[in-house]
Amino acid sequence: MSKNESRKRFTGVAWFALGDWEEISDVVLDAQNLGDAYDTWRTSAHDRINRLEEEGFTVQKIEVEPEEFTTWCRFRGQSPNTTAVRLYVAERIKPTEDARRVDGRRRPAQAAASDKPASSAGGPAQLTARQRVAQMRPDLAALLPTPV
Repeated sequence: MSKNESRKRFTGVAWFALGDWEEISDVVLDAQNLGDAYDTWRTSAHDRINRLEEEGFTVQKIEVEPEEFTTWCRFRGQSPNTTAVRLYVAERIKPTEDARRVDGRRRPAQAAASDKPASSAGGPAQLTARQRVAQMRPDLAALLPTPV
């Protein structure tokens, strides 16, 4: 095995929760590139994940929440489009030997929900978008709107 073959390759795929689909479709300027409906997008995302894994990548689903994504775009002066989604995902990939497999084969200790993405902040999944941004980027916490 060559040196390049022995190296692990990691990548991330944007993952949208069903409950966020409508808002994501409104936020992302070129949302037509995501697909007409959630089921269409989801099927396409699973196909892409399978192709990447066949190419030897370990793939992580990176959840893109509308509020967190728009804050990220504002902070960077980035238009909220599919290119920004890819950049957002690229920043959140956690290349580890223990990266979560998303092709249906999971370790026994993992949750049963097959569409549950790995936490993008490395913390508990129940944190709000504001809390995750504050953890990842404490310097941004002051810029976030205070919940009412």
